[in-house]
Amino acid sequence: MEIIRYKGFLANAYFIKDGETVYAVDTTDTAGRDFFLENCERAGITPEQIKLIIIIHGHVDHFANLPVMKELTKAPVLCHKRAERFLVNGLPPEVVARTPIGEMSLQIMATMKEKPGGAPPRVIPDILIEGEYDLSPWGISGRIIETCGHSDNDISVILPNKEAIIGDIFAAPGVEKDGVMTYFTYPGGTFEEAERSVERLLAEDIDTFWLGHGDPCDKDYLRKALQEEKALDRQ
Repeated sequence: MEIIRYKGFLANAYFIKDGETVYAVDTTDTAGRDFFLENCERAGITPEQIKLIIIIHGHVDHFANLPVMKELTKAPVLCHKRAERFLVNGLPPEVVARTPIGEMSLQIMATMKEKPGGAPPRVIPDILIEGEYDLSPWGISGRIIETCGHSDNDISVILPNKEAIIGDIFAAPGVEKDGVMTYFTYPGGTFEEAERSVERLLAEDIDTFWLGHGDPCDKDYLRKALQEEKALDRQ
């Protein structure tokens, strides 16, 4: 099994090769047919090889290029059932800033005349899940678990090679000076929920965690960051 990361403007997306099977996780925040095809070529795959597209959560920086990918791959799109309304209606993210970086990000977004990449696309997902989901019927070794806290529809992909793709439930190393947990939650969400999701990930047999933004981290880094976050006692 091989995980191949590619980057958009700020966000990551992934191809996962499992034998002859390839599946995609997220699309980045960058849209375009050429952008997608160029990254397929770099990864040594063709769009037709991709059998499933997984969207980690319903924020547009994770599904901006979904219409192109769905058209070229003909692959079904999977997301949490609470992410469906964002994809179907092209809704912007619903976020609450919980850290200084989050506050700054909201201020930047408020001053922008247009959203990066234009309005969110509208795509009808094919598979809606809740709770744990087994990927083996798709010829993929692995499973999906809920890890809500950044949004109310976060999922993580747990792989048998002791790696996982966990989206934005954990901010990239070095992003925050006072803790490195997610800097956004959602209306009605709390840091405690995000902390429980990270604890669930730490209980899995995982050595490497691939993130929605920035570089991956290991279990020791994630565990230390969680301890530091709890010491801040955020609300």
